[in-house]
Amino acid sequence: DLNKLVADGNFREDLLFRLRVFDIQVAPLRARKEDIRMLARHFLNRNAKLIGKSIEGISEEAMEILLHHEYPGNVRELENIIRKAAILTSGKAIVPSDIALKKEAVEDDEEGDFAFPFFTTNFIQAREYFTAEFESQYVNTILKKYKGNISVAAANCGMTRQNMQRLIHKHKIDVEYYRNI
Repeated sequence: DLNKLVADGNFREDLLFRLRVFDIQVAPLRARKEDIRMLARHFLNRNAKLIGKSIEGISEEAMEILLHHEYPGNVRELENIIRKAAILTSGKAIVPSDIALKKEAVEDDEEGDFAFPFFTTNFIQAREYFTAEFESQYVNTILKKYKGNISVAAANCGMTRQNMQRLIHKHKIDVEYYRNI
């Protein structure tokens, strides 16, 4: 609750007013399970185009996994799951083995809290997945460090401004967010 954070002195009031044009209360995704199918298809279509794959849909078994997940990360978590699945799939549809969820989805995962299906993907798919994850995390981190200044961020990580902008666009990173924190 941002109002409580402002009252406690943990959030700037001027930023609250900048963010608050309209107050819209939206239930978390876990309370709107009926939206998951539509959102998953939307994210799949968008991400398939971005990575240049022709993916026709999501199998019913994979959709059941998506429908039963709790989504503590809300809609963004669903989008990330679908993006990863689109990268990992080698078929015309997303299947259960393409969906990488937190531990509860994969039994006996003792190596961390994220389960990557190494044994159901080939090297190229795994490399695409980890490259996309690295790029996104790296660019987000560098933009945070330089408060959204693309030129300074690019110069300090040894790339051109154009390459930085390409990665920002590719990963749909909101630069304004970093300029306002």
